Amino acid sequence: MKTKLPIALAALLAVLVVCGLGAGAVHFFRPQAVQTFELQVGQTRRDDLPGVLDGGRASYRKNKRLFAVVVYPDPDQVELNRKARVYVTEDSSGKVVQEHPIAEHGDLAAEEIPLNNSDWEPGRYTVSFERGGQLIAQKKIVLAE
Repeated sequence: MKTKLPIALAALLAVLVVCGLGAGAVHFFRPQAVQTFELQVGQTRRDDLPGVLDGGRASYRKNKRLFAVVVYPDPDQVELNRKARVYVTEDSSGKVVQEHPIAEHGDLAAEEIPLNNSDWEPGRYTVSFERGGQLIAQKKIVLAE
């Protein structure tokens, strides 16, 4: 009887460890929903998810297609139907060179905005995402000739 109790406890412990590892693996490998708003800027759009592939760059060529993408968090974690916008400011003058309102709704996962840079002068710009009158995210970019 004394040897059966430690064996039963060891078996129970092994089952708990295996279940814990299995649950952890399911959580680790499951695609995670975006937890916060994310602003991306780039020239190459992703095919599989909303966003851009070259968002880590800071410099882009003028007259090449350029996108700003706002990725929204899980709809259960954010109140939608607020007034939102993406706007681009020329850093040297502070002038807004492009503005795009976003119509928020319950199914909104991301908003892709083409940045029409053909009339912009080469230089430094700030792409900003604002909602409910509050600045949420900014990206600095350089537009080269």
